[in-house]
Amino acid sequence: MAKILLLVEGSGGDLFPFIQIGRELKSRGHEVVLLSGGAFAERARRAGLGFAPIDDFQPYGEWAAAQGLADGPAAQARFFVHSSSLVFRIVLAHAASPNTVLVAGSSLNLVAQMVVDALGLPYVPLLHSPYNVTILSTTLGLYETYGEQLNRARAELGLPPVADWRAWLGSGHRAIGLWPEWYMEPEPSWVWDVKPVGVVENKEVVNAPLPDEARAFLEDGEPPVLVTHGTSHCERGEFFSAGVGACRLLGLRCVIITSQADLVEEYLSEDVRCYRRLPFVPLLRRVRANIHHGGIGTAFLSLAAAVPQLVLPYKHDRPDNATRLKNLGVADWLPPFKWKPEPVAECLRRLVESETVKSRCRDLAARSKGHDSAAEACEFISSLAPGDR
Repeated sequence: MAKILLLVEGSGGDLFPFIQIGRELKSRGHEVVLLSGGAFAERARRAGLGFAPIDDFQPYGEWAAAQGLADGPAAQARFFVHSSSLVFRIVLAHAASPNTVLVAGSSLNLVAQMVVDALGLPYVPLLHSPYNVTILSTTLGLYETYGEQLNRARAELGLPPVADWRAWLGSGHRAIGLWPEWYMEPEPSWVWDVKPVGVVENKEVVNAPLPDEARAFLEDGEPPVLVTHGTSHCERGEFFSAGVGACRLLGLRCVIITSQADLVEEYLSEDVRCYRRLPFVPLLRRVRANIHHGGIGTAFLSLAAAVPQLVLPYKHDRPDNATRLKNLGVADWLPPFKWKPEPVAECLRRLVESETVKSRCRDLAARSKGHDSAAEACEFISSLAPGDR
């Protein structure tokens, strides 16, 4: 059996697929170690996985101040190279076994490929959304812009310089895409060959029973609208004010899911309830629409539940996800300058009243069922173990 290193950073939504895949790999007899932010140590332990923190170093602000650097692109690039070198050493310490496979989220591709350069391990990029592939052209540009700085860091780590960053970035890897084949067709311009396996859910979280109080509210009246920013931090308070305000204008009940209760306290009433977290599968069966931030996990859970989606995206892969959902005919989206109750209400009204949208939601929900995505991802990862090839 192999030693599988799972390397990921980000929010809980980024972590969940890695935890689920890690459990499946462990059940097949592999040794699995999750390398991620220290906040996720307990989740790894509960899943029975080994764990090592990769963020136990000086934060960017403190580091920049100690270096006498003003915040800006140059300072951020220097910190990226510095932190990548530190994470490289952590991963290297866990990769001594000759029968090791490295699986990494796209944001840690630089570190993963440096480990591959050092040890020649099999490496599988694990991509949460198609945006992770399309953004590679921007990533390539950054590598080329800061190539001299990156090569100095590589030399300090005992690695040879890179002359052709595009060739290095591709390096013949085949990535796993955590979306179904029908969600997006592969494009010839992609740097990586991508194997879509479908959505990997943390079933223990999304399928848990609803608490009694929440279930009573959901069943005591017309189906409400869900407003959620997923597991990520909401940077713009108007996200909630616009979503809840739209529901009030339309006379619709509302359920808010957020850990940032201070952002929504003033909106709560008999018809507007807030919960820190609820299991999404039983929740989505009881709502008429989902107003959300555009996170890929939230989007796919809504697709599987046949729920119309109104996306209010800001940063990261969210605008890309919002556009794809709209093109599929199951959603609409609004940019931040339109995050006001009136335009959100008008958009939401069109969605919940459209029979075409409802029919399209049912069609794609049917296509989302009956596939074990985690098992398919694990089959591919296991096949790369040197002892199993």
